[in-house]
Amino acid sequence: MTTEDRHRYLFGLADPDHAAAHGYDKSAGRGAPPKPPAPQLSDSAYAVMNGTQRGARDGRAPDATSEAHERSERDSRVVAVLAAWSACMEKSGYGGIRTPYDVVEEAGLADDKGGPRAVTAARADVACKSEVNLVGVRAAVEKAYQERLVEEHAETLALYGRQREARFRLAASVA
Repeated sequence: MTTEDRHRYLFGLADPDHAAAHGYDKSAGRGAPPKPPAPQLSDSAYAVMNGTQRGARDGRAPDATSEAHERSERDSRVVAVLAAWSACMEKSGYGGIRTPYDVVEEAGLADDKGGPRAVTAARADVACKSEVNLVGVRAAVEKAYQERLVEEHAETLALYGRQREARFRLAASVA
């Protein structure tokens, strides 16, 4: 899975061509089948890979991506752009939908994400995102929070990097 694939729906559907052809059906038009889930690691393999026991938080690098995403959702700029997107969706006939993550459920499209109704909703969704620059605003705000978190946790991240390299050297020496 490429970085592009992992982030394709970070802010909801944003590709107008996919919306027009497949609605919200994420698997349609993708070519290769989805990658199977990674095998479950044993507790000892988990400890080698992560440098800590399963479930432990001590010594772990902070998850700046997740925390930045959560912080950005409360940011006034994101709140404003989501309100503008919601208003645009209402003008398009999809009232009462607060976020792009709610479209499928709120518009009753869960049973047919690739059908004609879903395609129509997806096209409106993507057009509204473009009109209010939702993806641009969300990406810029989230990036700012990520950079702030990296700065705040620079010492911890450097230590984590050194520990990780040491674990990889150790793992390579026993292989």
